[in-house]
Amino acid sequence: MGRMGTTLPELVGGFLLVTVIVSVGLPPMRSWGDRIAVSSAREEGIALFALARRTAPGSGGALIRIDPSSGAASVLVRGEPVREVNFPKRFGVEVDPGRDGVVELQYDALGLGRGASRTLLFRRGDAEAGVVVSSRGRVRRR
Repeated sequence: MGRMGTTLPELVGGFLLVTVIVSVGLPPMRSWGDRIAVSSAREEGIALFALARRTAPGSGGALIRIDPSSGAASVLVRGEPVREVNFPKRFGVEVDPGRDGVVELQYDALGLGRGASRTLLFRRGDAEAGVVVSSRGRVRRR
């Protein structure tokens, strides 16, 4: 008849093994989570620009505004918010608008943007994802 249970050295060895596995695997998992977060935030940003461009023709124009200090972004039609996203709260990322502060891009009734070309960067940890917005309001991933 075999013995039942485990000994103290077996328990300590098991805990040590689990600790080593977790300490080796945790940094790559954290980095992976950061990459997922910035990628998701970038896609949400692209969706906001697409919404503004899509709703502009039927409503006489639309405005997208991103405030990097708060991380809040909104699409406004006739001064009223249609969609709002807070990037730090939703994704845990910061938004870097580059050289200027608040990003505002007005889409006219034809769906064309009126503004300067911009590059927006979404960052968390060591991960970074970007969006380039042309002066006509076209968006591409960076």
